[in-house]
Amino acid sequence: MDQKTVEKLEKRLNSPFGFRRMGAMKALAAALAPATVPALARAIEHTDRDIAELAWNTLAKVRDPVALDELIQQAIALPNGRLANLCKKAKFRHTDDGMNCVYLLVTGQTDAYFEQQDDFRHVRHAYEKGNEALRANIMRVVQSGDRRFQAFFLQGKRRHERNEEDILIEINSSLRLKDWAQLFELFLEAPMKYGYPLLEHFRGSGWEPPEAPANADAQTKSRCDARRSLYREALKLSAGKAVQGGRPGAASATASVEPVTVDAGGQGGKSVSALVAALDKAAPVEAIPIVAALAAQGKADPAVRQKIQTSPHWPVRLAGQIAGLYPVLSNDPIHWVREGIPLVATSRSVALEMWPSRATPEDVQRMNALPLPAFEGNLGAVRSVLRLLITSGVKAAIIEKDQAMAHQQAAVVEEE
Repeated sequence: MDQKTVEKLEKRLNSPFGFRRMGAMKALAAALAPATVPALARAIEHTDRDIAELAWNTLAKVRDPVALDELIQQAIALPNGRLANLCKKAKFRHTDDGMNCVYLLVTGQTDAYFEQQDDFRHVRHAYEKGNEALRANIMRVVQSGDRRFQAFFLQGKRRHERNEEDILIEINSSLRLKDWAQLFELFLEAPMKYGYPLLEHFRGSGWEPPEAPANADAQTKSRCDARRSLYREALKLSAGKAVQGGRPGAASATASVEPVTVDAGGQGGKSVSALVAALDKAAPVEAIPIVAALAAQGKADPAVRQKIQTSPHWPVRLAGQIAGLYPVLSNDPIHWVREGIPLVATSRSVALEMWPSRATPEDVQRMNALPLPAFEGNLGAVRSVLRLLITSGVKAAIIEKDQAMAHQQAAVVEEE
């Protein structure tokens, strides 16, 4: 049966006359083939019970591999429909291992899925390449609470290569499972816009990083003690200091985290002329978010840049510099403006976007060069926690490198 005839018969399934609907249905059923499977798959959801039943009985007889593959594809698209139930009941399988894995997972046949594969490579590929509906159906199962799916988030791209959606999926899934150890690893690695809101969840959980086993060596004990100390210090630094844009709350089975956002202090959406007029009247501290809003609208007009650059207030000049409106003002009379490069870390965006796990000794030096006011207030608490993480991470990396070199030198001495 050609495609044109299939389309004509499927159209008749919507006829107001029952005899015409059934005639078309019988014709489709009699011509069961890969070309008619999509129409029959849609007919299985028909409001006419007789039509739906005949479609079900017809599709249950499918044995042709090409037709079965088409049937499974339709079930993947509608994993909660009657067609998917038919495929599960009849134990249909796709001839391609990858598509079969995706089918088993999205239709909730998780035990069968893990019997066939447990490394998620096919599902991960489908998730990264699929459309929004397929991604949602995969996440619905992966985030169901089954601990076997935790490994899904640990494979594929490294965290710093993932997009925000994937990171939040990992965080919120771990929150539902109350997997505090996994969340702590993410806190140590991810930017503060994700990690900082987690501190309130940790605070309400009562969890702490575990102590080293009694028979552990000195190095392991030292590492465990350092992690416990860092965890407690981070909770102490962040106590009572939430940051706008995050949504921390008491840890629960339904808890979630949204990233802390970088904003323009309520100045976003205003026109350039309105912002410039507000800049003329604003006090130095009030002017900083106005400068940020001007920078957010793209490269400011040369006259506007000049206005900010020559402001009598050094915080305004520094804000324009950090926002990238002009280079470092090396001749500025104020030290903090002259030494603007280390002060990049004072910007809200850098404090929230920096990956602690990728910090360098130079980053630690820049952070330690900040003036004390940079560590005051709620955003100052974020910088304090970030400084704690990057200092600890860089120190651990240096120690690990030194130990590796010591082992190599010892090995050379033994060979001699």
